[in-house]
Amino acid sequence: VEKGATELKAGLDHKIFEFGQWMPERDLGFTLLAQSRVLLENILREKTLSLKNVELLQDTRVLEILHSTENTVEGVLINRKDGQEVTINSDIVVDASGAAGVFVKKLAAAYPEMSKEEVISSNVAYSTAFLKKPEEWLNTKESVQLIPSPPNLAGGALLDIENDTWCVSLHGRNGIVPPGDFTQWKEFAKNNLPDQSIWDRIKNAELINSINVFRKPSSIWRRFDLIKEPLSGYFPIGDTISTINPIFGQGMTVAFGHASALQKAFCDNQEDIQKVYLQKACEWSAKAWRKVYAYEATFPSEDSSIDHSKSEILLKLAQARHSSINHDPASHKAAILQSQMMH
Repeated sequence: VEKGATELKAGLDHKIFEFGQWMPERDLGFTLLAQSRVLLENILREKTLSLKNVELLQDTRVLEILHSTENTVEGVLINRKDGQEVTINSDIVVDASGAAGVFVKKLAAAYPEMSKEEVISSNVAYSTAFLKKPEEWLNTKESVQLIPSPPNLAGGALLDIENDTWCVSLHGRNGIVPPGDFTQWKEFAKNNLPDQSIWDRIKNAELINSINVFRKPSSIWRRFDLIKEPLSGYFPIGDTISTINPIFGQGMTVAFGHASALQKAFCDNQEDIQKVYLQKACEWSAKAWRKVYAYEATFPSEDSSIDHSKSEILLKLAQARHSSINHDPASHKAAILQSQMMH
C-alpha cells in the first residue's frame, strides 16, 4: 500500500459481470489489494535480498539439475555471465522454472514417474495493456471483471493499480484472439465483450508502452503427489507444479500456497518433509484445478480431456449459484473468498 497498491472493498469496488448480469453491490467486509505484478515482485525481491543468508546470482542460467544414481539431488550446473559452467552442490533444489517444465522433462528421462500429469484444453488467447487513466476516472478505484459464459467466448478484466494506471486484459477462446494494435484492441472491447463497462472506461485512456499478446493452449497439473519414490531433495513450486487458465488470476496465489506449504513442511521438521510438501502443494493446486475444470466443461468442444456429458449440469449449477448470490450475502461472500482462494 505504501508503494501505491490500491485497496478495494470486496463487493463494492470489485465489480463482476457473469451470466448476463452484475453481482449485487454490497460491502462484504474485507478488502482486496490491486497492484501491478512488477510492484509485487519488486517488493518480494527487496524482502528476499534483505535476508542475510541469501545470495543472488544475476545473469546466470541453470543448465541442469544434478542427481545421483541413488535417487538424490546433488545440486545444479549453471552458466555464469562470464560463460563459465560451474557446479553448485546442494542437498535441496527448489524448481521454480515455470510452466514449460524444462527440468521436469529432463528428469523424467531418468525418473519416468515425473511425467505424470493432467491436461485440460483451454485454448485461450489474451492481450494485456497498461493504460493511463483519463481525468474523469482518476478518483474512481475499482476492478471490473467480465466473465464469459456460453455462448460468449470473449471477456476482460480491468484492474486499478498504482500511479493512476489501469491494467486491462482482454481474452477470447477457441480461435478468438484480441488484437495487439491499440485501436483494434479498443474496438474489440467495444464490440466483443458481454458488457460495455470496460469500453466506457478505456475509450479515452492513453496507452503506456505496447500491448502484449499471449496464448494459453492448455492447463497442466503435474501430479508430483502421485510419485511413489520422488527424487530426494527436489522441490517443485508454482507453475512447475500447475498452471491454469489465466483469466482466473490465480497463478501467483497458487504459488503462494506452495511457498506456505514448503515453509510449513520444513518448520514442522516432519520425518518425510518432501512427501508432506508435495501432498500439501498439490492439494492447494487442486483447489484451482477443480474450478478451472468445471468452468472449461461448460463450453462445448471436442476436447477429450473433459467429460462434456456433464456440461449442461455444471452450467446449471454455476447459474444457480450465481442466482443465489443476488439474494444471499453469505453466498456472495463465499463465492468471492473462493475465487480469491481465501476460503
